[in-house]
Order: sequence, then structure tokens, then C-alpha cells
Amino acid sequence: MKIKNIKIGLCIVLSFLAISFTYAQEPDDPTTPGGEPSPPGNGIPTERTNLPATTELWSGLYLKFRFTDKLFYYQEVHYRRRSSIDNRTDFTGRMSQVYNRLGITYLANDNFEVTAGPVVVLNYSGDPNDESVDNIALEPRIWHQWVLIQRFGGVKLLHQFRFEHRWKRSNEFNSPFEYTDRMRYKIYAYIPLNKP
Repeated sequence: MKIKNIKIGLCIVLSFLAISFTYAQEPDDPTTPGGEPSPPGNGIPTERTNLPATTELWSGLYLKFRFTDKLFYYQEVHYRRRSSIDNRTDFTGRMSQVYNRLGITYLANDNFEVTAGPVVVLNYSGDPNDESVDNIALEPRIWHQWVLIQRFGGVKLLHQFRFEHRWKRSNEFNSPFEYTDRMRYKIYAYIPLNKP
């Protein structure tokens, strides 16, 4: 059986695993280890305390459907879990985040596309048994991105510029929403395994 036009898409991944390591640091101690005052403004702590690694499992589904030659529907669905409070290596002990990113993509030409749409994020509290906080905090966003495509023979190099306008709040009861912006750049490639 002949396989035609197989490509590796480094940006389209059905699920992936991410492990993040979190470290905590004690506040600056005004004295050096020998008891002498630290030089003013050096900002170097005299002691450091590291927490064990926090493990997480991130699963994502990326969809793109064509409406017309120039118009697409775009969606990302993410389901993220993190380690338990008492076992930082179990990956899936408690919920971390669920988000759904929707968008409409307009293909201006073969080398440039624009996408925009809403995002609904659900951020879960660090301790699901803590009744003093909301277990789930809503984080609505509006996002848009530009993708520039460079072609080198059969290889496509893509430059993604993503902009997010976020209204975040903590899981504390009645906490206010705070507006923040996030801008990201990602470079990735499509590399054919064989000739079409």
C-alpha cells in the first residue's frame, strides 16, 4: 500500500504531555549567612527552598474545518490536570484547567492568514476541598492571531503571532476581574516525509 503526501505537523498535535517544575523561594534575608547585613540592593537571597516538582498532564484537540476557499472554522479544546497536593508525581490528581478556543480564520493568500474569536477558560482552585474559595473561576478572553508562511521547497515554515485580551480573576469569592494582555510568537514547520 502506497502512502501519499504524509506530513509531520509540529503545530497540530492531538495530545501532548507537559511537565512543569515549580520552585518557591524564601523572601530575601537581610543578613548574609555569617550574620552580616547584606549589601543594600544586591537582591540575592541567602537561602533557597525548593518545592518538589509539580507534574501536569495536558491534553489538547486542534480542529480546523474549511467553509470556503478563504474561510475556516478553528477550535482548540484543552483538558489539563495536575498532581495531587500530597503526591506531586501522579500527573492527574486534580483538575487544573479546561479551555475552549474558537475562531474564524480568513486566508488572505497562500502565505498569510488571520484568525479571531472568543476563548472560555475554567481555572480550578489549587485545593478542590477548600470551601473558602470558588472551585472554578471563569476567565473569558478575546484572541486574534496572524500566521505568516514561508516555503522552502516542500517545507513550510510558519510564524505565528498570537494576541490575547484576558479578564482574569482569582478563585477567591467575589474577586474582581483584572484585564491583562498576552502576546506570543511561535515558529514551527511542516516537513514532508515523501514527495506528493
